Amino acid sequence: MAGNGAFHAAVCDAPADDNNLFSDGGVFYGDDPFGHVMPLFMLHIVVIVFTSRAVYLLLRPLRQPRLVCDIISGVLLGPTLPSLLSRLLSFFHRVFAMEGAPDYSHIKQRYMDAMFRTDNVSLMRSVASYGFMLQLFLISVKTDPSNIWRCGKKAFAIGVSCMVMPFAVLNLLSWFFEVQHVPDDGGRTVAAVAGVGDPNALVTIASLVSDTMFPVVAEILAELRLLNTELGRLALSVSMIIDYGWSLTITIATVVMRTMYEQALPLVYSALGIVAMIVFLLFVFRPWVRWIVRQTPKDGRIAEGQVLMVLLVVMAMGAVSETFGARVTDGPIIMGLLVPSASPLAVAIAEKVEVIATGLMLPLAFLNAGMLTDFSTIEHPKVFLGLQLFMLAGYVIKFFAAMAPAVYYNMPVGKAALLGLMLNFTGLMQLLIYVDSLYSQVIQPEAYAAIIVVIVAVTAICSYLVAKLYDPLTPNKTVAYRKLKHLD
Repeated sequence: MAGNGAFHAAVCDAPADDNNLFSDGGVFYGDDPFGHVMPLFMLHIVVIVFTSRAVYLLLRPLRQPRLVCDIISGVLLGPTLPSLLSRLLSFFHRVFAMEGAPDYSHIKQRYMDAMFRTDNVSLMRSVASYGFMLQLFLISVKTDPSNIWRCGKKAFAIGVSCMVMPFAVLNLLSWFFEVQHVPDDGGRTVAAVAGVGDPNALVTIASLVSDTMFPVVAEILAELRLLNTELGRLALSVSMIIDYGWSLTITIATVVMRTMYEQALPLVYSALGIVAMIVFLLFVFRPWVRWIVRQTPKDGRIAEGQVLMVLLVVMAMGAVSETFGARVTDGPIIMGLLVPSASPLAVAIAEKVEVIATGLMLPLAFLNAGMLTDFSTIEHPKVFLGLQLFMLAGYVIKFFAAMAPAVYYNMPVGKAALLGLMLNFTGLMQLLIYVDSLYSQVIQPEAYAAIIVVIVAVTAICSYLVAKLYDPLTPNKTVAYRKLKHLD
């Protein structure tokens, strides 16, 4: 995801005892099992899954989605845990008037050195990326695209409004951040925003606040059991327009920039490769999965070999997407939308893959994100608070930007407000982009910490309000549970 320099700046670089994956003889032979890669990696899985489940049980009365609980769990297991422990010990030191000045700074360093070595972090991120790809594929499998595109002009108008308005206003507000010119490691003078990072970081944040990613909305709505409601389908339709609208915008900007630097020919090859992948999925993969569905008797079971072949194609399409310059998730998402959502194949894929991908692999992505969240790096409190207000202003504008065209198309104000809340859902896809920006040193650690706080707060509030206020069983709010009953 990023260069080695930024990577080593963000995580501890304590080497393992040796290069072995597994321990040589065990603790009774003087060996440190957690000095090897695999025992520590398995400990990562156990700790993050257990912590996430515990936080989820605590926050269940507040109707919080798993996403919020996973982010909080990752943050707690990062530098936050030893920092809280150090503060607690210092507090007891003062309360009991113990002699000598307390110095517990070593606790944090030892914890990070032991838990997040470079070799284990690399393995953790690799497995988490694969789990993330499978998760997006599963979300797409559970989504019926025929329902999404029925919303027509209303969805398009809302999507364009949500894209343009927050981005435009946030770019105007970015002028309040002071740009300084500081020397870099090479002795050159570069522009930077104190406490934020590269000035382009504000543009990145504005675009991500304005973006509503379709898999994120689909996942949270499925958990809230609102995916197949009238308002849920509209939110999915709008989020898909926004998501792919931003993808198209970024692609056009990339084409223009590379053309200016005479790099257009590789871009043409990349576009041809992506088109070839889409053609393969439409005219080879889609007929194949439909043939599998036709050959399966009603209430019959899909053979494990067929499910395995589908998963191998998912991996292949992820590799192809990455090879041709697209997102590693683009191919699997398209694949998932081509699988008939109410078919035995979709049910079999969800049953066989969901627990492993969502329950074991994906939490590692949140552990990686939490590992980078260090509130002790805050050196500019005013900028820290200002960046949070900057992002919150964008989400508020996005809320009203969704409401205005919805009301124009005769949607009741209450439902329009709920739609605006749904379109403010933020999830792992945005979080991983922020992680990449941190690794590549586009944003600074304290800005990343501020972003994490806003992501958790906005998603938690919006999820709670939607779950509390939207009852699809009331009159004029018909629930469409014709398909994908396995989601509920």
